Amino acid sequence: MSVTHGTFTLERTYPVSPERVFSAWSDPKQIEIWAAPSDGWVFENETFDFTIGGTDLSRFGPKGEEPFVSLARFDDIVPNSRIVTAYSIAKGTTRISSSVTTVELIPDERGTVLRLTEQGAYFDGHDNPQTRRGGVLYQLDQLEAYFAPEVADAK
Repeated sequence: MSVTHGTFTLERTYPVSPERVFSAWSDPKQIEIWAAPSDGWVFENETFDFTIGGTDLSRFGPKGEEPFVSLARFDDIVPNSRIVTAYSIAKGTTRISSSVTTVELIPDERGTVLRLTEQGAYFDGHDNPQTRRGGVLYQLDQLEAYFAPEVADAK
């Protein structure tokens, strides 16, 4: 039995308002569109209570395979500014990780700077900070693609 700890911070600038980015992170229907962490994966929210202390139960993974299950608790929500979650991931009875993620939305002349910091404990070689970072980077790319039609329409 082993545990690997890791922390990473990622930043992206999106050409939309903090309110729009916050909406994409706080609406389960929007999240299901952009939040799959890899190409060919699906993401589904089973329950979503976006309140401080509320929970989010979601399933994700490659189509046709046993899904990963994420159980998150919203520890802090500042509308249009910050979301902090504590979450665990399992696949079947195998615990994969436990993490705390902070998403900060910072107004910028280009739109919104999103700063995401994750502090994680990854269990028994089932995940690691580098793989998680790659999945989150993919999600942030998907979020950019999600906003692209709106940005194009605004021009």
